[in-house]
Amino acid sequence: MNSRTLWTIIIKVLGIVLIVQFIPYLVQFIAVLPLSIARPFSEFILMAGISTLTIVVYLFLLWLSFFKTSWIIDRLRLEKGMENQKIEFPTDRKVILSIVIMVTGGFILVRSIPGLLGSLYQFSQNSNVLFQHRVSANGIIIKVSEALIGLLLFVYGTPIGNYIDKKTKNEITEEGNNVDTNHE
Repeated sequence: MNSRTLWTIIIKVLGIVLIVQFIPYLVQFIAVLPLSIARPFSEFILMAGISTLTIVVYLFLLWLSFFKTSWIIDRLRLEKGMENQKIEFPTDRKVILSIVIMVTGGFILVRSIPGLLGSLYQFSQNSNVLFQHRVSANGIIIKVSEALIGLLLFVYGTPIGNYIDKKTKNEITEEGNNVDTNHE
């Protein structure tokens, strides 16, 4: 494995870490959005604008980390001084990505279960007041969504890793074709 492949794996793992941070934020934004409509219009617009900008930045960073890793490596000159070094790993890039995705899914799943149980307990304690259910139900929805996303990442880690690797190979092939045509 060369240094470029190592940097590609590191950037994709950082992208997966971004997903771990992004998913709870996105789920919470979606769950709280209906409640925030009742706020004054200027507060709602400010909150929705800041949240939307945050989501756009996260999505842009995720897109860069998964589908434009070569661009990041080139722009940040991450290979500088390591061009000819070979790095030996016992497995293939797809296997490493799949393992990282499955571990991340397991981490999200394990992290969401205590919160889900706590939200269910709070929901059962507030059963006598109808409007308090709405707030507790949002917590349950958020934690169930996180648990499902973690479970899906855990179960489908290999196909997701294969898809990311396939897109990376397509990106490298396209860049190689552009480099070839530019040198002629």
